[in-house]
Amino acid sequence: MYVCAAVSAFLRMSTHDRVHVLNAGQTIELECEFYAEEFSMFNNPVIWKKFQRQEQQEVNIMGNILPPFFSTKRFEVELFSHPPRYRLPLNIAGW
Repeated sequence: MYVCAAVSAFLRMSTHDRVHVLNAGQTIELECEFYAEEFSMFNNPVIWKKFQRQEQQEVNIMGNILPPFFSTKRFEVELFSHPPRYRLPLNIAGW
C-alpha cells in the first residue's frame, strides 16, 4: 500500500482510497491531490510512503526518490502546481 502525506497548517487532501488491480509488468500512476492556501515543497514536504506488513518506508523527499526505490529506476514523482490546487503523483513503471 502506498500513501501520500503532507504537512501544512491549511491543507486539505482530496485523494481518496483506491484499489488498483494490475497484471505483472503494468505501469501505474498513483494520485496525490491536495489544496493549500500557501504551499512550499521545502517547508511542507509531500512524502509518499510504502506500507507492507509491519514495515513502512518513505519513497521520496520532495522530488527526490530515496533508496532502495531510486536504484530500480521505476519510481518518479513530479509536483504540478496550480494554486491552490497541487498534485504530486507517484509513477511506478512496470518491468
